[in-house]
Amino acid sequence: MLPASESTLAHPAHPHRFQQHSKLTLLFDIPFFLNVGENCDFVGREYLLEELEQEIEKGKDRRNIIVLYGTGGMGKTELALKYVYQQYRNYSSVFFVNAASVQTTVLGFTQIMQRLVQRHGQISDDYVQIGRLLGMAGKLDPAGCFTLTSEPEEQHVVHAVQQWFSAPGNTNWLLVFDNLDDPDLVDIEKYVPSCNHGTVIITSRRRDCVRQGRRGLEVQQMHPMESIQLLLSACSISKFEDLVPLGK
Repeated sequence: MLPASESTLAHPAHPHRFQQHSKLTLLFDIPFFLNVGENCDFVGREYLLEELEQEIEKGKDRRNIIVLYGTGGMGKTELALKYVYQQYRNYSSVFFVNAASVQTTVLGFTQIMQRLVQRHGQISDDYVQIGRLLGMAGKLDPAGCFTLTSEPEEQHVVHAVQQWFSAPGNTNWLLVFDNLDDPDLVDIEKYVPSCNHGTVIITSRRRDCVRQGRRGLEVQQMHPMESIQLLLSACSISKFEDLVPLGK
């Protein structure tokens, strides 16, 4: 069960509400937003970004699941984030879920549903209709809010979000599962949409996450020159010539 502070969702924003002259249809264009900011100190790894882009492009015609794996501290999350911030304009929607535990994964899906409700609430304030569209019939109050108080309700939201991902026409989304370091604790197949469209990126320390139907990309330690570039960037030094030898 989610803590009350996390499971009770705030009132959706309505910057531009329209009169309801026609039946609301399911929307797939979700404005880009991540709770995790872009790392401005990211350096190097261009070859890994190119490999990731190529792997994703190769899998566009089938269930497209890429696993970024490697030992802790190799930059798997940062690589996934860099890809997201470079490519999000090429997707109709992008979502980032912390898959470290069942609770954080469910919370991620709850936040996705919140964003879906908010997006549809910008077009219509008929939350009865929005609830039916999003598989949340009877779950939304007149203000578009919902509260999860039991595990069955949490699983209902997970299923409803999966159904939205699987909807015909909703083919150009990106879903990132970050920190899947204990696949025995989190059965990720219960959360990955079962459709044959969309793109999923998983980051994990476990190489055995690369199973049938998934393609793996190993993230190893940085090359020496990349490490130096990162150090210089962290010290706000743009090039080697700006280094001042000790004692001078």
